[in-house]
Amino acid sequence: MVPIGTGTTLVPKEVYSKINWKSYTMATRKLLMAVFSRRTLATHSLTGKASPAFLSKPAKLCLDPEKVSDIVMTVTANSHVKGSLVRSAITTKCADENKMLKLQMQKKQRQRTLEASAADKDLQEGAAAEVTSE
Repeated sequence: MVPIGTGTTLVPKEVYSKINWKSYTMATRKLLMAVFSRRTLATHSLTGKASPAFLSKPAKLCLDPEKVSDIVMTVTANSHVKGSLVRSAITTKCADENKMLKLQMQKKQRQRTLEASAADKDLQEGAAAEVTSE
C-alpha cells in the first residue's frame, strides 16, 4: 500500500504505479476506485448537499472528506491542475456510478418480473392441465 495526500489514505501500490498523471480525470477516477467501493461512490456525493437541480430528491451522504482531500492533494500535485477540476471529476464519477447502479437495479427488477411472470404461467398451465385431467 502507498500513502497519498497527508498519508492517512492508502492505495494499492499496483494501482498507484499505473496511474497516468497526464490525464487528471483518469487519475482521479483510478484513485477514487482504489479508495471507495462502487456502491459508496454511487450513493454518496462530494459535499453531501442536496442538488440544486433536483430539489425534490434527498441529499446523498458525503464522501469521507479526509480521503477526498488526500485524492485532491495527490492529483493536483502530480497532474498540475486546480483542485476545483479534481473535485468536478469526483462529482462526475459519483454521478456516473449512480447511473450505473440504477441501470443494474432496473435490469435486476426486469429479470425478477420476467421470472415471476414465467412462474405464474407455469402455475396456470399446471392448474389447467389438472382441470382437464379430471
